[in-house]
Amino acid sequence: MRSLSSYWISFIAILALAVFPARADYHYASHEGSDEYPYTSWETAALVIQDAVDAADGGDTIYVGAGDYHQRVILNADSLALIGMGMDSTRIWYDVNYWEVIVVDSMATISDIFVEHTADFINAIYAGIFSSVVVERCRFEGGGVFGGPKGTIRNCIFNGPHSWVGNGIGDNYLEVSNCRFNVTEHTPISSRADTNIITNNIIRVDGTNIQAGISLAVGQVYDYVANNLVVIRGPVYGMETAPQNEGLSIVNNTVDTLYRWQFEAWYGILVSRDSVSATLANNTITGGEIAGIGSYGIDKTIYASYNNLWGNSQDFSVPPSSHVDTTFGILRDYPMFVGNGDYHLQAFSPLIDAGDPDILDVDGSPSDIGFYGGPAGESYGYVDLPPGIPEDLSAEVDFDEGIIYLNWQFNHEADFNRYPVYRDTVSGFEPSIFNIIAEPESSYYADADWTPDHDYYYRISSVDDQDNMSDYSEELEVILTSIWGEPGVERPKITAITSSYPNPFNSQTTIVYHVADIGPIPAQINIDIYDIMGRKVRELVDERKEIGSHTITWDGRNDARSDCPSGVYFARISQWGEPRLSSKRKLVLLR
Repeated sequence: MRSLSSYWISFIAILALAVFPARADYHYASHEGSDEYPYTSWETAALVIQDAVDAADGGDTIYVGAGDYHQRVILNADSLALIGMGMDSTRIWYDVNYWEVIVVDSMATISDIFVEHTADFINAIYAGIFSSVVVERCRFEGGGVFGGPKGTIRNCIFNGPHSWVGNGIGDNYLEVSNCRFNVTEHTPISSRADTNIITNNIIRVDGTNIQAGISLAVGQVYDYVANNLVVIRGPVYGMETAPQNEGLSIVNNTVDTLYRWQFEAWYGILVSRDSVSATLANNTITGGEIAGIGSYGIDKTIYASYNNLWGNSQDFSVPPSSHVDTTFGILRDYPMFVGNGDYHLQAFSPLIDAGDPDILDVDGSPSDIGFYGGPAGESYGYVDLPPGIPEDLSAEVDFDEGIIYLNWQFNHEADFNRYPVYRDTVSGFEPSIFNIIAEPESSYYADADWTPDHDYYYRISSVDDQDNMSDYSEELEVILTSIWGEPGVERPKITAITSSYPNPFNSQTTIVYHVADIGPIPAQINIDIYDIMGRKVRELVDERKEIGSHTITWDGRNDARSDCPSGVYFARISQWGEPRLSSKRKLVLLR
């Protein structure tokens, strides 16, 4: 007969099992193991990862050693953890089309693994429609992560055409944070989740078969997009959001779609859907082909104070029934990034402390506008760099007036001061105080002190208010010892517009064009201005011209002498009305 105390001991043991579940087990896979079931140590590790997974129960952890594993893995028990030795040490890869590398049947955590699909399949990790996944510290090539109803992706690197993060439809959740994307053939973050938390990601897109850098298609509950850097090189959107709620917040992002002073993306940020408000603050957006911020939806209010919109064709493009509230103002300033892919702000950037005063930086100061600002940003020292090297230096010679006209791309730094101009009669000369001839504040200089018995060579630099000086421009050669029409002098081979300055421009731009020795001379030349829809807005030139270089100024007005709106225009030149003897040049008007 058992004693009363033994019954109490049994009861306590049963209660302990109910309250404190059995400890989860660990299983191992490695090229160095002896492959002994159930693979519970490195010494007995499975040679095939799937064998270690099959030996596991729900809640167990599978460790994978360093090395290459040409295998497919199916996590077929609940709440498994698959952990490698690091994204640079453990590589799991597969090469069969339409077969994912890792499949999650229920819930799983995957970390510290390099996952590669060598056939560029779109999902390297797939969590089914009833599954959830947490992915941390992984690197992806040739495929991405489909997150199922709930996906949490942190501290990962995505490279290759199809490396992306996405999830499906339903009452679901997607978090993507502190990830890096370099993608050419798929939208890096594409979600149809009801709740989206997208923060502190660096996204670089270079391609045309892409919808956007970030695309949130539903968002019925809450969307928070903050401290992301989105760099677009192609005709797509920086961000596309379609919330169906009042909970869309887009703050402290940098969306760069401007490449070499020319527009790239259609919109920096597009907010679609109807009858929903959105809050955009502390973002800096550059280069929107249609607009910096746009909306397709009707009856919408976009609260967009404290944003910096620079180099876009226009600030906003919304339907007549929608409204943009900029009560507290916006900026239209050159951001002054450090450059060469570094989007930290330089000292004297107009975006420093210029954000919403209710949003503070990490150091407690008013928020900087852009990627590194706000409470989730970064505290750093602002470097005082010299202005950018002057670009696109060119010259036109007016022999009748005796003037060499120099022009170049204007610098937009807030602390810009002047341009030293250097000249010599010897190619390859070194700029110095002995050959400086002027220091204009504009990107234009008329040199009248020359003689036609020399050729001249020019270089320029830029200087800021602190006397920091840039490197020198490329050398420009101006040939004066011969002119068009003399024996042995090469004439223009084509009739074309060779440059325009300034471009982008605000009030007027000078168009430089060459007339070739083709057909009867003087040649009938026509130069017309067209808008981005191909509609003719202005006739600039309709007359006979001699062979050589010529200039014409456009004041940004149409044939009715009304101001044209900001946007992209094209100057088209033709000779004798012959389509084969025509060319065009892109002009950017910024009011």
